[in-house]
Amino acid sequence: MSSKFLSFQQNASQRDQINFARDLAILLRSGVTLNEAIRLLQSQAKSSAMKKLLSEAIENVSRGTTLSVTLQESSVRLRSVFISMVHAGEISGTLVSNLLFLADWLERNLQLKQEVKSVTLYPKIVFSAAILLGAGLAIFILPRLIPVFQGMKIALPLITRMVLATAVFVRSYSIWIILGILVFIVVFTALSRITLTRRWLQKFYLKIPFFGELIRAYELALYSQLMHVLLKSGLTINESFEIASTESSSVPYQDSFIIIKERLIKGVSLSDSIADFPKLYPPNFISIIAVGEKTGTIEGSFESLSAFYNREINTKTKNLPTILEPILLVGIGLVVGIVALSIILPIYTLSGSLR
Repeated sequence: MSSKFLSFQQNASQRDQINFARDLAILLRSGVTLNEAIRLLQSQAKSSAMKKLLSEAIENVSRGTTLSVTLQESSVRLRSVFISMVHAGEISGTLVSNLLFLADWLERNLQLKQEVKSVTLYPKIVFSAAILLGAGLAIFILPRLIPVFQGMKIALPLITRMVLATAVFVRSYSIWIILGILVFIVVFTALSRITLTRRWLQKFYLKIPFFGELIRAYELALYSQLMHVLLKSGLTINESFEIASTESSSVPYQDSFIIIKERLIKGVSLSDSIADFPKLYPPNFISIIAVGEKTGTIEGSFESLSAFYNREINTKTKNLPTILEPILLVGIGLVVGIVALSIILPIYTLSGSLR
């Protein structure tokens, strides 16, 4: 029984996997044996996951087990593409180049995720600030005005009554509201891990204007990058697609991969196979793949698509703050404006009655 069934399986971080692939390739290219290279990396490893992985690798490789089998049976989980690329390199004798290709793809993959996260950080901060502002006004400021308005002995405007009722409700049931939000987050997170729910949610996300296009471009960029690397390493289109189909985090794309993979096995061309999914693969994607198949330059087609969708993501992520900032500012302005009106209108009404 392999060690991964005997102990809790850890995940190696993507940065650790990048460093492992690149450092191992450099050592092997310089003439160091595989056993010695793994020992050197193990002595320099900083994370507990990599120390454990490399310790197991030293023991197994010394017994004659191939590196790919060692990584597959390790109690530390690596991405499936990592193991597949190592296995392909061992068979074809291109382990060093495959590791370098792999490190480059993982690096681009990580950079792409970080770019998307960094661009969405500002809207998250502004949105959180708006919620805190509204909560602060409702809990601490508005309830203090209730005695003042009650002492005026005038009919309060509707907007004032609504705002004050909301403030009283929030203050009276603040604990239950917070608990309700936490329960909603936990339930939503749990449901999001169920394949059926994830499929529905991710299909919905793809239909959202602008954001759906950004998600589609992100998935196609990752897919194109990976296919280019796999084909460049010497794998066939069927083998490459088999590996790529395990790397997508999008259920709709995973569903399409299963069907496309079956069609490829039956001899249907890739361009014809993906043409049945126009909501996932736009016409330009299908056209470039078709040209690559006809001219025998499918690897170059995926490289071109990778560059194109990376540029599209960069453009969309740069435009994201421009799109979200006015929406967020209008939202904050409405909250502040409603609160201001709820305070000013009773004062205006009182001053008018005194004339």
